[in-house]
Amino acid sequence: MTEQPIFDDFRGDDAHLVRSIKALINLNDAGALVPHGVGGHGRSLLAASAVRLANRQEAKCVERCERLHPQCKLSVTRSIAPSDRWFWSVVMPDGHCFTASKSFPSLAEAVVDMVGKGTEELTRADEIWRRTHPNG
Repeated sequence: MTEQPIFDDFRGDDAHLVRSIKALINLNDAGALVPHGVGGHGRSLLAASAVRLANRQEAKCVERCERLHPQCKLSVTRSIAPSDRWFWSVVMPDGHCFTASKSFPSLAEAVVDMVGKGTEELTRADEIWRRTHPNG
């Protein structure tokens, strides 16, 4: 399994990325993609789009969560060991980890899970913090 890039290396803007992906889908439908050459480039385009969209989704989710729940923090992080895994966690204001997800093989999968389950856990952590720390 190849390591998932943190940042994509596609040099075009989002509109160019979408046009390239649509062209690859058309080539694939025509049976023109093979494992090397354009097919290999297609896989790198899809990997770049997954990373780019996951990064945007994570940023929107974290921004919304910080606005709604200013006390606790929700973040997605790459595992230290093994370094090819990702997880999300909710951290209390005092630095203690309230909860952490299972690990995921890609940033995109961790972000998708974080948007659903992570925001629920953040809400729960924030309610507990406010109830047990009424002055801050």
